This record gives sequence, C-alpha cells and structure tokens, in this order.
Amino acid sequence: MEHCPFPLLLSSVLRRERTGGITFGDFMEFLSIICKGSEEDKLLWTFEFYDTNRDGVISREEMFKVGRKP
Repeated sequence: MEHCPFPLLLSSVLRRERTGGITFGDFMEFLSIICKGSEEDKLLWTFEFYDTNRDGVISREEMFKVGRKP
C-alpha cells in the first residue's frame, strides 16, 4: 500500500505553535476557521495546505503531491 500524504500535510498546516505536535489550540484554531471563518480565511488555509514548501507559490509538483491518491 502506498503512503498517504494527507496526515503529514495536514499536521504541517495545523502546527502553528511549532511544539512538535498538534496542540489543542492548533486544533481549535483549525476548527474555527473551517466552521466559522470567512471565505478569505478558508482560502488562505487551503493555500497553505497546498503550498507544502512555504514559498508562497503552489507548484505543479505540490498540486500532484497533495492531490495524488494513496
């Protein structure tokens, strides 16, 4: 079975406090954005999810990395 990239990608976006794991605060911030955030907040979060190398650009490789099936 191929490795699924989603858990690692998701955890890299959720870890705002850089503690080495996902804190309760990180998780609550994520839920707040998804449930009650503005369209702009949700779009920014989605962009950060796809921009895996944090260079401000979503490359073709990043699109395939995030979008590939396990």
